[in-house]
Amino acid sequence: MTSLDPQGELEAALAEKIVADFWRLRRVPIFEATLYRRGCAELRVKQADESVRWYESIESHRIRALLISKDLSPDERKDLEDAEQKLFLARTQLDDLSFKVTRVLEM
Repeated sequence: MTSLDPQGELEAALAEKIVADFWRLRRVPIFEATLYRRGCAELRVKQADESVRWYESIESHRIRALLISKDLSPDERKDLEDAEQKLFLARTQLDDLSFKVTRVLEM
């Protein structure tokens, strides 16, 4: 504000507008980066959810088909648990406060 050195009421009002707009423009890249990070986090949740559903469908198909074992093999069970853990962690990342701010600003 001092570098603009407004003279009079009109220049002071215009200088305030310039300062406010400049402040907002500096925030745009931060907002864009946060939107990108949120998009990546949402993609990780989607992929982890699909992985969990895939293992659950294996188990469901085995039960319906009454195969020898109604349960997943130990290796498949471990993979399902890993997939569920990845899904949990990915969903946890979506709780980032900055992501919630982007949702409010998108409305």
